[in-house]
Amino acid sequence: MSKTEDGTPTFKDEALPVVIEPRTLESSPSGRAWHDSIALPPTGKALIPTLGEWRLTKILLDQTALSNDPQYDPHQEGRLIESMGTKVNIQLMVKLSKPMSEQEIQALLPEPYYYDVALFSAGDAHTKPLSWDHAPCNARGIPCDFDQSSLTAGFRRWASLLEQRDAAALRQFGIDLDEVRERAKDGQIHGFIITTEAASIPPLLAHKEIALAQIVDMQPSAQFGR
Repeated sequence: MSKTEDGTPTFKDEALPVVIEPRTLESSPSGRAWHDSIALPPTGKALIPTLGEWRLTKILLDQTALSNDPQYDPHQEGRLIESMGTKVNIQLMVKLSKPMSEQEIQALLPEPYYYDVALFSAGDAHTKPLSWDHAPCNARGIPCDFDQSSLTAGFRRWASLLEQRDAAALRQFGIDLDEVRERAKDGQIHGFIITTEAASIPPLLAHKEIALAQIVDMQPSAQFGR
């Protein structure tokens, strides 16, 4: 991409190499990764690889309907997990009853756990929430001058780098620049995805702050290295 004198981006036939992999509990997830590219033709409309949906995609889109269903019991996942025994690691998507700060959420989380993803917006039946995970800052191409243990700090650092001319490119991925800036400033988390031992989940779901929980993936503990 190049720019005109007034800063307007112009495009030529280019391609941005990307590596795509599912979010999984496999001990070697890189074995399921593949290489592709995002094409940038002269029209400026990015040609994004077609990705198949998987369980987490459906969970994120279904969460609004589930949380509005009077028959839904947020503890049903906990009862299912209890029936599996203790030697299982669970990846769990959690929706909060109200947005919370990262520090407030960490006070709820069981030990041990891996905090996979923070959801910085609620999403709805047609739009997945804005999310941020622990991918390394250098892999994202952003400065590493923030607390890398904090998902909120990483999301805010990325948002701070965005400029108005990025709005059109973000829209092609279903992302609104103004919403990104607003959510980054607010810093409130609407839900999260964690990986933890099965025995830790029922106590987590007992907190009144938990509105919805769904299993994304699971693995026997020995295979996950815990």
